[in-house]
Parts: sequence; C-alpha cells; structure tokens
Amino acid sequence: MIKRIDLDKIAELKNVKHADYILIVNNTHVIIVEEVKGRPKLDDIEQLNNTIAHLHMIHQLKTGSSGNISVIGVIHYYRRSDTMFNKVLTSKTKEAAQKGIKIKAISCKKALNTLINSLTKH
Repeated sequence: MIKRIDLDKIAELKNVKHADYILIVNNTHVIIVEEVKGRPKLDDIEQLNNTIAHLHMIHQLKTGSSGNISVIGVIHYYRRSDTMFNKVLTSKTKEAAQKGIKIKAISCKKALNTLINSLTKH
C-alpha cells in the first residue's frame, strides 16, 4: 500500500523550505521526494534535509518516539547534475547515513518507480 502526502498541506511545514511530497510505503518506509524540473541545485539538498529534520521532530512530538520506520530522501531530477551538487550530495549522504537515513539522487521516473516497487515487496 502506498500513500502520497503533499507537504504543502502540512501546517507545521508552512514556514519551512521543504520537499514536495512524501510516499508512505506499507507503513514501514517513508520516501521524502524533492521534485526538480531542471538541473538539481544545492538548495534542493537543503530543502530535503529541512524536511527530514522537521518531519522527524513532528513524528517524535506526536508519537513520543522515533519509531521503527525507514526514511529515504530522494532528489528526483530531469537534467544532468553538476560536479558541485554531486560533491555536496555525497557529503550529506554520509551525514544522513550516520542517522540511519538514506539519501538518493534519482534522474528518471523509472528509477523512482523501481525504488518504490522494491519497498512494497518487503
């Protein structure tokens, strides 16, 4: 089961630069997606990180725990990324991994669908 939530509708994120939407897969995985129409920018990484931090805080406040949900941040873009973006993304990916969060840059719809499908089988 996959549930999509538009993050513009989350009151707690109104005044925060945030990703576009989340996908909740089988109530065990959360994919936070930042859609980029053109070439990905450093701002897109920032928005993804802001969203991860705020959603984690909201979840802890509402449930009293960090829960047992896997979190994957995705920057979904359509044009080739530049070298600086890749360097910063690599650094942020390592930081996030220490917190148990995966961050991926995905450049096509097929790859995003493959990720989603792989999680529905778990």
